[in-house]
Amino acid sequence: SGELIWCGYRIGSEGEGALDYGVWDCDGHEAHRAVIQLPHGVVVHDLAVTAHHTVFLDCPLLLSPEDALHGKAPVHFEKGLPMRFGVLPRKGGGDEVIWHEVRGAGKMCYHVMNAFDEPNGDILVVGCCSPDLDLFSDIGGVGFRDVRLVEWRISAGTRDCVTERRLSEVPCEFPRINDNYIGVPFRFGYAAVFSPREDDGPVFTGILKYDRWSGETAIHEMSTGQYCSEPIFVPRRHAVGEDDGYLLFHVHDQDGPTSYVDILDASSFTQKTTCRLKMPHRVPFGFHSLWVTADHSRTDVDA
Repeated sequence: SGELIWCGYRIGSEGEGALDYGVWDCDGHEAHRAVIQLPHGVVVHDLAVTAHHTVFLDCPLLLSPEDALHGKAPVHFEKGLPMRFGVLPRKGGGDEVIWHEVRGAGKMCYHVMNAFDEPNGDILVVGCCSPDLDLFSDIGGVGFRDVRLVEWRISAGTRDCVTERRLSEVPCEFPRINDNYIGVPFRFGYAAVFSPREDDGPVFTGILKYDRWSGETAIHEMSTGQYCSEPIFVPRRHAVGEDDGYLLFHVHDQDGPTSYVDILDASSFTQKTTCRLKMPHRVPFGFHSLWVTADHSRTDVDA
């Protein structure tokens, strides 16, 4: 559709929360806006979209200005509260959201891989999920090695039926797909794999490819002393399949001043990269990336 779908979170003086939600059309004009009330202030880092719905993530990573005033951490993870999904028609009002609780202790999903509507009305959401999270502990207490790729099925017509299953046992984050499949059924997903070494912090030493049809996980491993970033899928020109393209990701070499961009064939997904580009200067560890074609770049400049 070319639409931009976004949300932001805020907190009131009494601790109540709200989400500001909007849709911009392909020309950058506001097409819809709504406010979704929440019982608490909460960190919402991502959302999911399908062909017909927007899905909000209410995870119990709570904001507390009162704690901050008393010298405590302004954000804390409350496992006693459940994780919830809020389902809203793309341009629905804030009071139309239907909330669905995930059974069990609260958990945190920072990043969604994708979501889509099933023919029977169910909604499938796939994302990276952590059962525990303490952003203000020492680095060993953050729990990043517990993050897993998870699928949630939100049953149509119910408020409390969300089934959950773990898709892979590989600790990973920053999930991505072929962006041409956002909001529709997809087969392949990619993510950055956390280092298994205890003396490493939350750094990535590999790239994961997950096949939803077979349930198989493949891993492209980095060389010792090299760390990678979020993988970006770039379709091949005249692509004939969902994974017909390349994965691009930054590589940081801790033993030298050089950084690279590695290009990996997403279809064959072998240990050998297709190409390695040397960067003109060192690129430090970062978070998200984006691929922009030359045509899109020229369009933005002209605009």
